[in-house]
This record gives sequence, structure tokens and C-alpha cells, in this order.
Amino acid sequence: MIEESQLLRIYDQQLRTEAEMDAGVLSQARLGPFWIGIVPGNRAFVTYQDLGVDSVEDTRLLFQRLRAAIDGWTGIDEVEVKTRGHDQAPGLAEALEEHGFKPGERETVVLGPAAGLLGVSSPSGITLRRAETEADVRAACEQADEAFGGEPTARRMIPELWSRLQLDDDPMQLWLALDGDTVVASGRIDPVPGTDIAGVWGGATLDSHRHRGIYRALLSARVAAVMKENGIDWIHSDCTDHSLPILAAAGLQPITTTTPFTWRRD
Repeated sequence: MIEESQLLRIYDQQLRTEAEMDAGVLSQARLGPFWIGIVPGNRAFVTYQDLGVDSVEDTRLLFQRLRAAIDGWTGIDEVEVKTRGHDQAPGLAEALEEHGFKPGERETVVLGPAAGLLGVSSPSGITLRRAETEADVRAACEQADEAFGGEPTARRMIPELWSRLQLDDDPMQLWLALDGDTVVASGRIDPVPGTDIAGVWGGATLDSHRHRGIYRALLSARVAAVMKENGIDWIHSDCTDHSLPILAAAGLQPITTTTPFTWRRD
């Protein structure tokens, strides 16, 4: 078992940097401690490593400054600020909500050796393959929305994902699990440039096909592909309570939590 403090140090030093801006970002900027990335779909993503605040008032003023900047971003309709449970920022949630950001579902951040995820075979009758066409992307996103309860969250990402899959220098992969011609599970894997880490995201299986090992097999296939092509040593993810037991059983360790706060233009 690797020390949690060591994994958290890897996470903060390698991932909570400009590296978070490399995945599908059209343009980026800095505002104080914030990294800001503009992504397809009239959306922006905001992250940081250390806010450098010592008091509730400092935190409030920092997000007041961010919100003032957002109000001037023409063409941006949604902004997500990614927070972590070990952030040293007094009054963080309160400051975000005061300035119009609503909290989403809290997830657990896990990190561990990629090798622990290998060697899982696909269940009988299930085909695993990479997405290659826009139709593949659309089918995967529609399946993910169905698996997660029907809200069109994943479908909003179709333009971004399809755009990224067409870029020769973008290592992101989207994978599908099919039962016949029907997509029953999907997920992507995103090697982080300049690091030896990849993130696994969006893993979702339809209720009708759960508890058959499809999620684990699809995860294993994704990891094997990027280890071969990108030399990845570590895997991280923000996971729900559904996927946490599977990832933990594969050797990924919980190290912190993450909660997105989202602002949407009226």
C-alpha cells in the first residue's frame, strides 16, 4: 500500500497545474491563482493548485474577482470551478454559492498504479472497442446519460469529444462496450501531457448489464491501450459511489474528494 501522502503529493504537483488545461481546451488564461480554460460548447473550466487565502474575507474577495471576470466573458454560458476536499481555503463553498455557483455531486478522487488495472477479460458476448466516428461518440454519450439517470450531461460534451478524437496530437480515447449493436457501457481515458498519469472518466454501464464485469473489463482495455501508446504509470479518477468499489479493488486509493461548482448564465 502506497502512503496516501505520497499519492496526494503526486496528484497536487503533477495534475493541479497547467496540465489540467491541456485536455480539449480551445484557449486558456490566468487570473490570480486560477487557471481558466475555454472548451467547446460555450463552457469554461476553472481550476487551481493553491488559492493562497488565509481568511473567509480573502476567499470571498477572490471569487468576487472571478465572478466579475465571468460577467465579461461574452459567449460563455457555463463555468465550472473544480474544488477539492483538502483545499486550505476558509469559507470556500460559501463564497462560491454567494457568487452564483451551485454545488454538484461530491466525488472521491482515487490514484494508483496503472498495472493493477490490467488483465481483465471481456464477458462473453460483449465487444470492446475504441470510438472512431461521430456516431460512436453520440451513442456513447446517450448511453452514459441513460445510465446516469437521463439528464443530458454527457450529450453536451459531444462536440468537444468528437473534436478531440479528430486531433492527431490529442491522446484521449473513448471506449465502448457493445452487446450486439447496442452500446451498454462507455468511458474515456485521458493521458495528461507532461506527466506519467492518465485519467479515466465517464465510466457508465446500463442497469440491465451491471454486475457482469463489463465496467472492469472496459477499464482494463482503456488502461492497456494508453500504457502501450503513452507510457503511463499512474491512473487517477473522480469517481462516484458506484465505481469507487471497483477502482479500489483494482488498487486505486482514495486520497481526497472533489466537488464541482457550476455557474450558468440566466
